[in-house]
Amino acid sequence: MKREACTARCIRLIEVEATKRPFPPENVLKKVAEAFQKYGVEKPPLLPNIEIFGAELQRLKNLASNMGGRLISDRYLGGEKHEWKCVVPEHPTWLAEPVRIQKEHGVRPAQEIENLVLMAFGIGAEA
Repeated sequence: MKREACTARCIRLIEVEATKRPFPPENVLKKVAEAFQKYGVEKPPLLPNIEIFGAELQRLKNLASNMGGRLISDRYLGGEKHEWKCVVPEHPTWLAEPVRIQKEHGVRPAQEIENLVLMAFGIGAEA
């Protein structure tokens, strides 16, 4: 259907092979470059010099901040693992997919972490 519509309007359709891992965006750019070459387009495709997923990156930063932590990653990687940091300076950063942070609230304020540890050892904190 798309091919027919493009042909009817004298539009050249360039088909780009899908990639299983679209993040980082350079993965998609590689497939676009391959398609350009296949269809004889000489000018190579380029990504803009800005964070094209800035809104998504900011959403993850806000998520971490709202839970008392920080997003360390400076690029949005889709469903791939990002680097996170909790509020406790001594704790190391860790890698996790955004969905895990959203579902499991992996970035926790220090008091909540302390309460979880206390509950795990059955000391002082109430469930």
